[in-house]
Amino acid sequence: MPILLQSTRHLRRRRPPAVTLVLLLAFTACQPRDPLARTVSASSPVSFAMWQNRLTGDFPADERRRFEEAFQEIRLKIMGDREARGSEAIDVAFLGKINGRPLREALQLGWEAKLIRLKAEGIALEEVLAKNATLQTREGDKASERYLVELHQKQFGRLDKLKADIVETERLLAPLVKITGRRLIPPDEPAVLLKPAPVKPKT
Repeated sequence: MPILLQSTRHLRRRRPPAVTLVLLLAFTACQPRDPLARTVSASSPVSFAMWQNRLTGDFPADERRRFEEAFQEIRLKIMGDREARGSEAIDVAFLGKINGRPLREALQLGWEAKLIRLKAEGIALEEVLAKNATLQTREGDKASERYLVELHQKQFGRLDKLKADIVETERLLAPLVKITGRRLIPPDEPAVLLKPAPVKPKT
C-alpha cells in the first residue's frame, strides 16, 4: 500500500500533457512572431523617443545602432531633396515619413535612401576621376607627377569603398524588399559604376 500511495501522489503532481500544451501555445502566442512588423510610433519627438526605448529589450545594441543609421539616411535625403530646412522642420518631415509604418518599411526607406546617395556619389567621383586622368604635368615636374599619382590612388580607394558600401546596403535591403514586395522610393535609371582604367600622367 505505501508504494501505491506514493505512486498516486506522483501522478497528482504531474501536469496533464494537454494543460502543458495549452500553456505553451498561450506563451508562444504572446511573443512577437516578426519583430520588424511592429508599428513605428512617431507622432511626435516624445512618442518616437518612447518607442525607441521600448526597442532596448527586444534588439541588441548593434542592431539598434543600425536602425539609427537607417533613420539618419532618411533625414539626409530630406535635407538633400530640400524638403525641409532647419532641424525642427527636418525632424517633423522625418517623423511623418515613418509614423505608422512597420519597422521593416522604415528601415527599407533608410537603406533605399542610402543606396541612392551612394550611387550618386559614385557617379560624381567617376566623373572626377575621368577628368583627372587627362591631366598632364610639365616635363621634369616630378613633384606634380607624384601628386597626381597619389591623388588618383586616393580617389580609386574612395571609389572602392563606395562600391563596398553599395554592396552592403543592397544586402541589408534585399530581405526587406522580399517581404514588402516593392520599392518604397521610386528608382531612377539604374546607376552603373564603372571604374575607369588608371592613366599614368604624361611627363
